[in-house]
Amino acid sequence: MTQACKGNTVHRRSSVKTRRRCRLRNVSASFQSVPYAFKENSIIKKVTWWLRIVGGFYVLLTLMNLGFLFLSPEALKDTLPAPLSGDPLAIRAFADAWLVFVFELGALGAAMLYASRRPEQSGSLIVAIILAELFRGIFADAIWITRGYSAASYVPFIVIHAIIIFTGILFWRQAAGKSAAA
Repeated sequence: MTQACKGNTVHRRSSVKTRRRCRLRNVSASFQSVPYAFKENSIIKKVTWWLRIVGGFYVLLTLMNLGFLFLSPEALKDTLPAPLSGDPLAIRAFADAWLVFVFELGALGAAMLYASRRPEQSGSLIVAIILAELFRGIFADAIWITRGYSAASYVPFIVIHAIIIFTGILFWRQAAGKSAAA
């Protein structure tokens, strides 16, 4: 059995799939490495899809929130605690502060979609997303609930933050472990 790639060199007659596999992992395509290569490739696919799904979710939330902020900012009054929901200045201040969060969310979502093209090089971005979900997500939502914001509005998002964190850590650790073993 001949090898399709050796070290950094890939033979011209190799299939596109083989050349891509050799380029990504820099391993030989010998018969013995195929089961491991398949497993590693599936882990990279998990990271790729995690980046795409979470990034797409972030972009979707950004577009929805921009719609609320610019088309009907008064809709935000229902999310504020009772003493503040009738104050136009409080609604405006909340909308202005929320806008910064929305732009950050959009930028992170776009970065994740772009990074999904090369998931093996996106470890730092994944760590940043996990930390943002933990602090800007779970901790901030919990603080808001203790300050009188609606638990019914924020508990579902705490669950979503936890799912994003758990799956991000799981796939990132699997990918990091496989690249260290390679």
